[in-house]
Amino acid sequence: MRDKPASAVPALLDADDGTAVVNDELRCHSPICPDQHEVVARVGIEDLSPRALVPRRGDTCAGSLLDRVYASVERPRMPLPRSLRLLVALLGCCFALTASAAENAFEATFRKSLLQSFDDASGKILALAEEIPEQDYGWRPMNGVSSVTEVLVHVTETNLFLGTMLGAPASTTLDAKTVGAAMKSKAAAIAMTKQGMDYIRNVIATVPAAELNAEMNIFGTKAPKLRAAMLPSDHAHEHLGQLIAYARSNQVVPPWSR
Repeated sequence: MRDKPASAVPALLDADDGTAVVNDELRCHSPICPDQHEVVARVGIEDLSPRALVPRRGDTCAGSLLDRVYASVERPRMPLPRSLRLLVALLGCCFALTASAAENAFEATFRKSLLQSFDDASGKILALAEEIPEQDYGWRPMNGVSSVTEVLVHVTETNLFLGTMLGAPASTTLDAKTVGAAMKSKAAAIAMTKQGMDYIRNVIATVPAAELNAEMNIFGTKAPKLRAAMLPSDHAHEHLGQLIAYARSNQVVPPWSR
């Protein structure tokens, strides 16, 4: 038997009992369309989208209409069991804590490595300053180049400057404006150099990690504040190399090379 066209499909609304019904004439005899009219008859009209009940072109049997009826039924969402909700929340907290712990571990390791690098270079600068005889503190490789004392003055002044660049209060024991004039002897030079190193080391150790991502102007270049925190170590290594050359030029062997 040939399927009836959509215009021949009768209405599905029964005005008396408010349910969706299927007329016997809508029974589909096609082997690929199951007879589901009994199920539709049990679906309340209030649960259906009215547009789903309107026959459309191509609805040649009850089956295609039933598909839309099923799709239009608003099924209530079953809430998650309380135990499952608690488990999901707990897992979320665990993931957040794990990520936070990993970040804290990396920050601590990076800061420790940075301080170790600074301590290595700074410690060797002080060791060389101890080894170089006081009479050689005015030695310079050529005119226009810093002497041993002037290298130590520059290192100290820079450490004081970088500390304030990183947002720390100025040193209470040293003044960058008077460091050069105050280094009149080997003992004074070593003592003041060490004070400047202790000052900047404390700044690096305590600058909040949350501040290190912020961009700032570093000698005319925009860079994260973290870059400024690395400068004391970079600077110490640079002038350690300079003092090694000075010491070797005066037949002074670095103590770590003996």
